[in-house]
Amino acid sequence: MKTFSLVLAFFIFIAIFIAIVTPANAVNVYVKTIPEKPIAGNFILSVTVSSDTPIYNANILLTGLVNKAVDVGSFSGNATFQFKVKAEPGVYSQEVLLSYSVYNGSYTSRYVKCIKEIIVTEKPKFEIVKVESYIAPGKSGELNVEVLNSGGIAKNVKVTLIGLPVNGVRVFKEWKSGEVKTLSYKVFMNESAKVGSYPSKLEICCYDSFENYYEFSLPFSYKVIGKPELVISLTSPKIYSDSSFTLNLSVENAGETKAKNVQLKLILPKGFRGDNFAYLGDIGRNEVKTAKMYLKTEKNVSGEKKLIVKVKCDGYSWNYSYNLYVFPINMPHLDVSGVYTIPDRPTTGKLTLNLAVENSGKGIAKGVEVKLILPNGLKGRDTYFIGSLKSGDSATSTFALIAEKAGKYSITAEIKYLDSAMRRHEVNQTFTIYVFSSSNYSYLLIIPLIVLGYWVMRKWRS
Repeated sequence: MKTFSLVLAFFIFIAIFIAIVTPANAVNVYVKTIPEKPIAGNFILSVTVSSDTPIYNANILLTGLVNKAVDVGSFSGNATFQFKVKAEPGVYSQEVLLSYSVYNGSYTSRYVKCIKEIIVTEKPKFEIVKVESYIAPGKSGELNVEVLNSGGIAKNVKVTLIGLPVNGVRVFKEWKSGEVKTLSYKVFMNESAKVGSYPSKLEICCYDSFENYYEFSLPFSYKVIGKPELVISLTSPKIYSDSSFTLNLSVENAGETKAKNVQLKLILPKGFRGDNFAYLGDIGRNEVKTAKMYLKTEKNVSGEKKLIVKVKCDGYSWNYSYNLYVFPINMPHLDVSGVYTIPDRPTTGKLTLNLAVENSGKGIAKGVEVKLILPNGLKGRDTYFIGSLKSGDSATSTFALIAEKAGKYSITAEIKYLDSAMRRHEVNQTFTIYVFSSSNYSYLLIIPLIVLGYWVMRKWRS
């Protein structure tokens, strides 16, 4: 027991002696990269030597990414050495061997080794290489965005489309280096949207092979495209041969963008003449402009005729075809077929004049009106409206007149009417009536009475 105690005391003495005689000598080597997680390309390898006591004749030997020997010399404290590195993606082992001497009454050689595993990753790098948009106002369209990963492999990729009212999230488990993916989106654009370019962007988040996290924002522009669409509406009255008429052409822009410098040109059928060109200027979306074309058909033109309407604006043109039907005209013919008065033997004062008007033509006469041109001494109603007269029909117009004196009166009847093409016609016919004196007519009545009285007296005497 006593012997054990002596041995233990001896070792404690030796330990205290070494601690007193040999100073503390903690020497360390630290290796790191700047940045901490390097990516392929250039980065910094940093080596720090730390010693609590002076060391002498120190040298660093680097093997791995950096192969180099560095004379550190003598120092105490910290010394840092940085080396530029260019590396491809991969896992590298960097060894740093520090050799040095310590003085403890004499120089003693020592060394410290540090081995650092360095992971060099290739950062994913995304770029937009192509944008195709087939989007029009008020319609469903498609947006296609081609994206290239020109960097390292990307995993658990999430892509979000910003700036369009669509489900813009796409998820990919893996996106290889050099791979192009096409992101397609169905888009409905509001009717009020204007044609032009609009900003948008893709926000991408992902991890690399070593679970490093990255975020990217890729701005781009998409286009709302459109073109004008000019639609023609044609209205016209019933068309007759040898007649004038007005053709109304309404041009509506049913497209997505303004139509500029709109022009109309008519290719007229044979037997038509008149206006064949109109300039309407600019027509906006959903706007309508109307051109009036004044045309005339020639004689003996009838049946179905083809009209070609050409409309164009800057960059676009359309052709439309219409069938026009030309009706032949069956002409009416009006004249005075009879004249009589009430009484049959008119005298000065009131009398009634009756005119029979007959349509001896083949077509209907419309808006028939009779107007009398009365001579001096004859006054009263001078206008009578008959209306329509079919072929072979007749109608009587009645005029209440006053004859101021006896005599011969020459009266002109102006007959105005329209044919089926609404063309105006006029026929003038002159006739004569005689008005007798009312006093002379009384004397004629007295003479028979005198004769009758004389005959009665002779009978009475006999």
